[in-house]
Amino acid sequence: MDYRSFTTVCSFYHAAWLADQLSLTRTNGSGGIDAADAEIGVELKNRVRTWYPSWTIHAYQIKQFPKQNKGKELFWGFLLYGLTKTVPRVRHRDFPQVITDREIWLMPWEWVKKFPVHHPKTGPYVYVKQKQLPDKGYFARFQRKHGEIFVPKDSSLEDRLC
Repeated sequence: MDYRSFTTVCSFYHAAWLADQLSLTRTNGSGGIDAADAEIGVELKNRVRTWYPSWTIHAYQIKQFPKQNKGKELFWGFLLYGLTKTVPRVRHRDFPQVITDREIWLMPWEWVKKFPVHHPKTGPYVYVKQKQLPDKGYFARFQRKHGEIFVPKDSSLEDRLC
C-alpha cells in the first residue's frame, strides 16, 4: 500500500476504535473533528512509533473545530501504534489486525495553543512531540482491548472509561 492511502485507512480505524471506547460517533472525517457526540469531541493525530517523533496539527483546526463544535468539550488525541508489516506490504484486507501496541494520550483542546505555528510550504502547522506530553502523574490510565488510553485525571473522559 502506498503511504498516503495507508495513512488515510489507518486513521479511519484508529478513530473508529477510539470512538467506540469513548461512546462517541465516528464522524465522516472530511474537514471536521474525528469523533463526537453532543457533549465531547476528539480530533485524533496518529503516527507509527518508528516514524518521525511528532504529531502534526493543521493550524486552522485549532480555531475552526471549536467554532464547528460549539458547546462541546474538545480534546486532542495523540496516538502511537505499531504494525505487524511494513507499510508497502499492508493490504486493505489486513486492517485492523495489522495495528498493534496502540497508546493514546488525550489532552484538553487549549493545551496545544502554547506551541508555535510553523509555516512550511504546505503549512501552517503546529508540531507536538511525545516528550512534550505531561508526565504520567497527569493521566489516568485505562487498558482496553487493542490499546491503552491515557486521559487527564478527573476529566469527563475518565468518567466514560470507568
